Amino acid sequence: MIKIATEILKGSQHSLLTQQQGEDMYRNLIYDSAVVTQSFNPYLRIDFNYPQPSLKVRYAQDIINAGIISELNKIIYETCDPMPTRERVAYKLMKIDRAIKPLLATLQSVIDENQYDLSLLSRPDTRFTDRLYYSNIYICHYLQVAIIYFVMEFQAQFADYIPENKYISISKIYNEYLLMQVPQDTHLKEIKKIEIKQAQIEATPVETLPTNAQIFLTEVQKYSFTELPKLQELTPRQVQILITKMVEKQAPYAVAMLSFLEYDKMLKNRYNVNKENIYKHISIALNNVGPRQIKGNFLVLNEGSKEDPTRYTSHQFKDIVIEDYKNIKLTY
Repeated sequence: MIKIATEILKGSQHSLLTQQQGEDMYRNLIYDSAVVTQSFNPYLRIDFNYPQPSLKVRYAQDIINAGIISELNKIIYETCDPMPTRERVAYKLMKIDRAIKPLLATLQSVIDENQYDLSLLSRPDTRFTDRLYYSNIYICHYLQVAIIYFVMEFQAQFADYIPENKYISISKIYNEYLLMQVPQDTHLKEIKKIEIKQAQIEATPVETLPTNAQIFLTEVQKYSFTELPKLQELTPRQVQILITKMVEKQAPYAVAMLSFLEYDKMLKNRYNVNKENIYKHISIALNNVGPRQIKGNFLVLNEGSKEDPTRYTSHQFKDIVIEDYKNIKLTY
C-alpha cells in the first residue's frame, strides 16, 4: 500500500533522493508521466506552496500525486463494492494504519538525519545552490504530506462508517507516529466539510423490553448485535422497536430480518461461527425455536435452495422486512 512512497524511499525511484540529473531528462519524464484523475469526490486537497528548486521536484510531485490518487481510487472502489460496511471500512483502515506507520517513521528519519528543514524553501535569503539538497527537502516533505493526505481522505470518504474512537486524527499521526508536535500548517485544506459522527454509545436498556425481546437481545449481544451497520443507522429507540417487532413475529419473519441485517454474515466473518452453531445461537435468541426451523428459513433465502418453500417461508418476507426497517427509520 502507498507503493510510490516505498519506491522513492528504497525502490525504483530512490535515485530521486540520491542523484541530480540534467533538467532535460526530467522535462522528458514530466512530459511522459501519466496523469491519474480522481474517481471520487475529494474532501481535501494538498496545499504545498513552496518554490520548486528543480524540474526533478516537479516530476517527483507528479508521480507522488499519480501514485496516491491511483491507490485511493482503488481502495475506495474496493470498499464500496457493492456497498461499504462498517466491517469493511474498519478492515481497510486497519491495513492503512499498519502501512503508514513504518513508512512515515522511515521518511521522518531521512528528514531528521539530513536536516531537511522545510522552512529553508520559503526563506527570502535562501539560494538553491545545492540542487540535490533543496530538491530533497521538497520531495521528502511533500511525500510526507501526501501519505497523511491518503489517510485523511480515505477517512473523509467513509466518515459515516468510522466511530469517533477509531478515527485516526492528524494529531495522532504527528504525536504518536512522527513523535512531534502538529505543525502550524499541515498543508491539507478542506474542500468540503467533513463530519465525523460520534459512535452510537447509548445502550439499549434490556429491562425496558418485552420478555422475548429481552431474551433475544441478551443472547445476541454476546456477538455485538447492535454494532451491525444497519442498526448503527438507527437510534437506540428504533433498535428497540425493530427487535420487539421481530420477536413478536414468527420465525420466518425473524430470519428474513436477521438476513437483511447481515447478522449471520457477521457471525461467520467476524467471529468464525460455523453454520450449525449460527442456527443454534439464533434458536436460543428466538426463545428456543427449533434449530432446524432456523436452518430451513435461512437456506430457503438462497436462490436454487432445495428447502421446501411451503414449509420454510422466510423468502416471502424479504421485501416486507426491508420496508419495515425503512418505516422504523423514518417514523420513530
